[in-house]
Amino acid sequence: MSREKLRILCILIVGLPALVILPFPIWGYPRGHDIAFHVDSWRDLIQHWREGTFFPGWAAWANYGFGDARFIFYPPLSRMFAAAVSFVISWRMVPGAFIWAMIAIAGLSMYRLARFAMPAGSALQMGVLFAANPYLLLVVYQRSAFAELMASAVFPLVVLGVLRLSSRGWYGVIPLAWAFGALWLANVPAGIVATYCVVTVGLVWSVIHRDRRILLLTAISMAIGLAVDAFYIVPAVYELRWVNISALLASNLTPEANFLFSTHPDTAFGFNRAISLTVVAELILFSVALFRLNKARLRDPLSRVLVILAAVSLPLMLPLSLPLWKSLPAFQFIQFPWRWMLVFNTAFAFFLGVFFHGRKNAWMFIFLLSVFTGFGTSRAGWGAKDIDLAKASIDLRQGYKAAGDYAPAGSNPGLLSADSADVGLDSSSLRIERWSGEKRVFTLDTPAPVTAPLKLLAYPAWSAEVNGDITRIIPDPTTGQATLLLPAGHNRVQLDFRLTPDRIAGNLVSALTVATLLTLAALLKWRRPYTRA
Repeated sequence: MSREKLRILCILIVGLPALVILPFPIWGYPRGHDIAFHVDSWRDLIQHWREGTFFPGWAAWANYGFGDARFIFYPPLSRMFAAAVSFVISWRMVPGAFIWAMIAIAGLSMYRLARFAMPAGSALQMGVLFAANPYLLLVVYQRSAFAELMASAVFPLVVLGVLRLSSRGWYGVIPLAWAFGALWLANVPAGIVATYCVVTVGLVWSVIHRDRRILLLTAISMAIGLAVDAFYIVPAVYELRWVNISALLASNLTPEANFLFSTHPDTAFGFNRAISLTVVAELILFSVALFRLNKARLRDPLSRVLVILAAVSLPLMLPLSLPLWKSLPAFQFIQFPWRWMLVFNTAFAFFLGVFFHGRKNAWMFIFLLSVFTGFGTSRAGWGAKDIDLAKASIDLRQGYKAAGDYAPAGSNPGLLSADSADVGLDSSSLRIERWSGEKRVFTLDTPAPVTAPLKLLAYPAWSAEVNGDITRIIPDPTTGQATLLLPAGHNRVQLDFRLTPDRIAGNLVSALTVATLLTLAALLKWRRPYTRA
């Protein structure tokens, strides 16, 4: 390995992530908006793994042990990565390690994209600017949006995948499909944003190269990526009607309440102003860099693509774009217009890097930009206790509070007692043989028929057998708590969170797609014409 490559790897993999997480050992983790949701989900998954369930669908300890279906709907990649890391290092270090890894991947991803058109030195600056830009630091310090951070880290590779189709042709389809699929498995809003961006970049790139085949290859790559993700996407779409998903579209989570400088009555004004000022600061720097840009650089194909992405993303953060948010497919699930900063930051890092190309004080400016914007976006405070609480809540079998987005449709877990027994019957004959995440077994002797309330929310994927016979799970009409009608005599009850037909279909599509790709790779032996970007 050359000295230059070693320097680049040290900066992007060691130096930059260390700078970003430097406050954590001093003040603790930031009290970001989503930190509790993520660490609770990670710990719940770890418990499932210890019980032998690798890919669960039911978050058993949500709603203080009544559970919810978040594992069906929330993309799995971020929680599986964090859970895996927890088996290697201390639990308290997992969030910091997660952020370290994602910042490093973001820097390397942007570096690879920039190398498509720039020398190594400038590409390195662009990698640093992307991985430690003001918005991404806000995601780390104030939002604690781990899944969105992961998606941001992968995004430059998705853009690069489209660009390489012009030189690699069919051999570029699989790399783009993997990157696109990975982004969808990280974060759904980012996946929707990336889908529109991939179509845009594919169209622009095909026009620049006057090659319609690029658009076809882009579409095929996207289809393959989604097919690989079918194990997650199919049940997430099909079972959407089974949960209170309308909570995701509450008034304070709509585009109207989250445009830049919003005056909507449901807007979180403090955070909205912080993110709006962050966008304005980046836009000013971007405009200065673009204004000072050499015209020859603007004619470069990559520059043209990134200018178009910036021009598309910026208006979508403003109220004038509301008709598009109401009419374009799936736009409502992006929720927050400022999530388009995921796209704008790619152009921001590139053009600011071009502006600093060859300037002596570039690294000092980049360092100060990272440090000051990092501390400026840390207004959520420090010393989050959610890390310890997430571990204790499951170790002590207490469970954790959930927002209700992924609770079964019609349920109201807020009305249930956190102190409820696993089986709400006062009987000396009750014996619980197993009460794990996706399997519960107990026996009960009763002299007369009885209704047994369970510490469980009724969800269609749960099935019950009483003495070997399938029995209907009856939801409480007010709370959604699962109940069973048990006959007189000895009863052996078994409840299982089963693989529903939609999950089976999704698994089959994913397995067949991966098997086909591996077979094609073996046949081709990856002997492809290669043009170094």
